[in-house]
Amino acid sequence: MRREGRCGFIAAVTRVADAASYRFVMTSLELETVFGGDAFAGTGRPSGVYPSPDGQLVAIAGSFGHYQWPGRSLASSRSFLHSVGVYSSKTLDLVAQIDAGMHEVNHIAWHPAQPILSISCGNYDGGYYFEGELILWNIGSGRRVSALDGSRQIEESSFDANDNVILIALPRTDEFKPWDEVPLYEITVPSDIWRRFKDRCIPAYDQLPEGETARRASDKKPPADHVAELQDIAAKIGRQYEPRSDTWDIKWLTDGRILCARNKTALEVWSESGERLFLQPHDLNGTQIVVSPDERHALVNLWERSYDKGWKDDAGLRRFDLSTFEPEDIDIEFPVCLSISRSGYVLVRDVTTGSHEQRGDPRHDAILSPDGRLSDELSLGAYGIFSDYIRVEGAEDLYFLRGREGDGSPKGTGLPWLAWKLLARAGLPRILPIWLHRLNPVSLDVTPVFPLEWDRKRGRLLYGGASLYVHDESGESVLISSEIYDAHKRNYELNRRQLPAGEKLWTITTPAAATSLSLFPRVGIVTLALRTGEIWLVRAADGEILWRATAGAIGEPTVVLSLSARGDRVACGSVDGRILIYRLSK
Repeated sequence: MRREGRCGFIAAVTRVADAASYRFVMTSLELETVFGGDAFAGTGRPSGVYPSPDGQLVAIAGSFGHYQWPGRSLASSRSFLHSVGVYSSKTLDLVAQIDAGMHEVNHIAWHPAQPILSISCGNYDGGYYFEGELILWNIGSGRRVSALDGSRQIEESSFDANDNVILIALPRTDEFKPWDEVPLYEITVPSDIWRRFKDRCIPAYDQLPEGETARRASDKKPPADHVAELQDIAAKIGRQYEPRSDTWDIKWLTDGRILCARNKTALEVWSESGERLFLQPHDLNGTQIVVSPDERHALVNLWERSYDKGWKDDAGLRRFDLSTFEPEDIDIEFPVCLSISRSGYVLVRDVTTGSHEQRGDPRHDAILSPDGRLSDELSLGAYGIFSDYIRVEGAEDLYFLRGREGDGSPKGTGLPWLAWKLLARAGLPRILPIWLHRLNPVSLDVTPVFPLEWDRKRGRLLYGGASLYVHDESGESVLISSEIYDAHKRNYELNRRQLPAGEKLWTITTPAAATSLSLFPRVGIVTLALRTGEIWLVRAADGEILWRATAGAIGEPTVVLSLSARGDRVACGSVDGRILIYRLSK
């Protein structure tokens, strides 16, 4: 299904490099079309379907997962983890949508007479606490409040005949009891309290009477049941619902085809006009695509985590002939991270969870030659999911970040946690910085290039992240989005570093980690997607921010996970599985 529309973004008048001169132009991105966006397109993974009392509307709770796989984590932000969307039952058009925050949506109750939803959220934090909130949302006015004065897991809520809100809540802590012995409490919130409709208007503890209630048989359906329910609703009016999420990678080929790696899919291929040309479902999730320089083959990185008497990572590589789509499996059975050189050599980095170094095991890194042969195993050092992701593609050599030896705490500094915090509080320089290394894919020689921290006096610990190889009038360089680790808060910046010396050409601060970077080479503009759901345009020459806006279809904000620019357009793979096509507007 193809939908077209225009974003109501106001373009910013900016100066953009055009050849050797500058001229004033209107620079922005304009939404041109959306692929993979039929019924309930912005849902992600559905976790609950709740029709309104009159049957005119349906509320859908959705989840977007943890934003990570073994090679990379974008889990630092608490936004766009869960959502609630309200749709017309007759047309399936979106009426309203909100970001439901960091906690799972356990239940949604409709007010019997007014357009108000009571959204019960919460989950076990994995250690000691049952955390959560109660969201009250008036879909008529758009106002939403987090009504509890404190964090508490709410399993269910409802409105009684006297307009009171009845909550089914868990205790604050687990008290180390087995799950089936944790009590549930029923709490009555009088109408005059919740109708204040303000943040923290409902006391969370001790101020309202609560009585222990019997544990109910779980009425939560498995995800497959929610998918079937949405497919049935869509089919009644001749629409289709397809579960989609996590478009981790996207590649726009010179012949116009768009390749996607996403959930439960080995490869998906679209035409520029929005026709799906190929789809190969898979039990694992696609996380990366590398395309050979001649665009004859694509290598897809696949991964999924399963639980069977303990967590297990299932992984694989699948190579596709892009003329016939014939697949060939590469013999890799552990999670890896991929990047490709200009001549087609692929770095296959072992990112298996856990410390090989502590066990005395080497990392099983390797080089995949352009003809598909694996080299002898290498060992390029430790790898940290939070700190060592980088993907520099299109350069003559391969690049990687050298993780530090040691226990990896915090996030690979090699120091015990308490010692690191004491150094941080004392303002002393961080030690053992992360270095960018160059790997010759033929000789296998490894050369240190530069540390990510560009200011020795500042002495901060910078992590790897989204990156982009750029070769323009300023020479060869790499753009790297980094988190600056701090004991108190998170800070992020985007740096352009010259190769091979590492000179910093410019730096800009960003409000969150960048998920992806892509270049419009003709005009020297970089598209930058952020974990907050924003898209920026940045001038590659000097780092000037030209434009910024929230990504997504009209009325449906999203987080863009992957970018691929071609000509004056850029394809954006979103966390909800859609593909957004934007055009550079002047």
